[in-house]
Amino acid sequence: MKHILLFFITTFLTGLSLNAQVVFTQNFNSFGDVEDYITTTDVANQFHVMGVSTNTVTLDITNNKIEIVKSGKGNVGFARLAGIGVHGFLKYSMELTMASSAEALDEPFSFSVGNGFNDNLKTPDDANIHSQFFINTTATSGQFTLKSGTTTSAAFSGAQTLTWFVNNTGGSVQYTAPDGSTKTLADDKSDLWVGTASVVLAAPAVTATNDLTDFRLASSGNFVLTMTIDDISVEALTSLPVDLVSFDAEKSVNGIVLNWKTASESNNSHFDILRSTDGKSFIKIGEVEGAQPSLGLKNYSYVDKNANTGVNYYQLKQVDLNGEVKIYGPVAAQFDIHAINTELSLLAEEGIVKIMVTNVSTSQPVEISLYNTQGQLLSKSSSVFQTGTNYVNLPVIPSGLNVIHVAGTDFRISKKFISSF
Repeated sequence: MKHILLFFITTFLTGLSLNAQVVFTQNFNSFGDVEDYITTTDVANQFHVMGVSTNTVTLDITNNKIEIVKSGKGNVGFARLAGIGVHGFLKYSMELTMASSAEALDEPFSFSVGNGFNDNLKTPDDANIHSQFFINTTATSGQFTLKSGTTTSAAFSGAQTLTWFVNNTGGSVQYTAPDGSTKTLADDKSDLWVGTASVVLAAPAVTATNDLTDFRLASSGNFVLTMTIDDISVEALTSLPVDLVSFDAEKSVNGIVLNWKTASESNNSHFDILRSTDGKSFIKIGEVEGAQPSLGLKNYSYVDKNANTGVNYYQLKQVDLNGEVKIYGPVAAQFDIHAINTELSLLAEEGIVKIMVTNVSTSQPVEISLYNTQGQLLSKSSSVFQTGTNYVNLPVIPSGLNVIHVAGTDFRISKKFISSF
């Protein structure tokens, strides 16, 4: 008996698997006074520090934006001091416009993230900063550049969206960049973008041991400029271990073949292969080692050589290095057996049960597997069949309904039987 597989496929596509939690957001549309955006406790989406130190500097809410005007010496800025929780991978964004400036300035404004910032308008000490970038001006009024580490960007003008990814997870992470590409960011590094352009990639941390609980924009010094800031947002990103692109089932002469494809993997230990006959109760039938880390498409395959007669349901159980799991599927394939040539019989002789396989077409290796009706493997053995008729003794068989599977290179047959031993 050979088998014919009637099958149907379920597939699904995903983008890069990231969970995003907005931990701070402010668009300055709610109030017109600076005081209304300041909290003395931990009110969500408000600042603990916001203001100026002298009358030569102003910070106002104008046209639903922060407008900073400097006409001399003085401190100005805003800060959120804790209150957003401890997160390892954060995405900061804001809209920045350098309305006017009188000269080229190096590091007139800093934006810092870290832990334990003081309650003032000054740039934090390096000992408290995890990562930092600077906003510079050029000799052309209305232009600015960004600086992080030893790298300075090209000049930008007009309203620009700044996006900054900071990693303090202890390992590499992946994210979807503003230009739609997938980027990998090493631990204690940061990537800085303006619009869809990357301006500083893999900038090193200032002090890598600091958590990412605080952020601050600060400026001091004696200079003249006007700058606006809007749409400040902080998102905590969680990179899932596996970005699964597809998962399907297809027929094969050797059984039901499961194929799946990943676009990226990080901290992925392995995949468990699960099977069910009712789509509800699944048992593990195999395991495939994962790839970690992996960036780019990777193909996997697993052959179920012992599918049950009828519809078989399959799931992938992805297990990461920390023991956390994610289930994909199910997909399903129908396995039907139709008599063609090779035949299987069971013989009882003096308390011994034999299987007899006839009409074997050619000499070939075979696998003989015994299952109960729940799909649990009771025994498994190998043999080499010769052309024609072959006999194999079965091991001690539990009483009840069982299924015997015999799989060769050009045939696969199954038979249910009731044992009373």
